[in-house]
Amino acid sequence: MSKTYPKMTPYAERYPEHEVLDVAGYPYPGGFQLNWAVQNVGIGMFRFSIDVEGNLKIDNETMGPEFVKHVLNKWVDNATMEDSGPLKEKNNE
Repeated sequence: MSKTYPKMTPYAERYPEHEVLDVAGYPYPGGFQLNWAVQNVGIGMFRFSIDVEGNLKIDNETMGPEFVKHVLNKWVDNATMEDSGPLKEKNNE
């Protein structure tokens, strides 16, 4: 069972304009980990996993959802997009 913590306004969410300097993803048992560096906030990591019911779990180091989205946006902006096209059935290629 997960612990419940009091609602706090994380430091990073009060300063969303701070530039994400670096973000990198790595495999992590049961998911993946993002290491990040944000100007005037510091460095840290998020760990993403899927529980047995299929729910996404994020170990966010108390940074809050808006900060996680801010870092994820930078990661997506840095990504190489690949369009695999529509899925085709094996026999109808």
